[in-house]
Order: sequence, then structure tokens, then C-alpha cells
Amino acid sequence: MQASQEMQLHIKAVEKEDVVSLHEFKDGLEGFSRKLVLRIPRSLHRARKEEAAAEGVSLNQYMLYKLES
Repeated sequence: MQASQEMQLHIKAVEKEDVVSLHEFKDGLEGFSRKLVLRIPRSLHRARKEEAAAEGVSLNQYMLYKLES
């Protein structure tokens, strides 16, 4: 597919409001640093860290999994 055809398909999708532009998407994320500071008991931190290690993933990856489920 040529670039001009891809652009036409994208324009049609935007007109149907099936997608948002990259600019609109970025504007919607403004103000979110992707960081969340949370104070938890050391025992809970230790337990989640051990669970992450048992799964073979980082604590960050494990916590993302837990937050999404």
C-alpha cells in the first residue's frame, strides 16, 4: 500500500471518529508523568518483591500486572 493510500485511510478513520490524532492523544496524556509514589508497609513490599522474583519479572512489571487485574 502506498503512503498516499494509507493517509487516505487514516483520514477516513479520523472523519468517522474511529481514531484520534497523535496530537489529541498526546494532549490527553499531558499531566501524567507515568510515576506513582505509594508508601506501603515494608512487609507488603517484601512480599510483592518475592512474588515478582518467583515469576521472573521486575517488581515494576509485577505491580503493573497486579494493578491491571
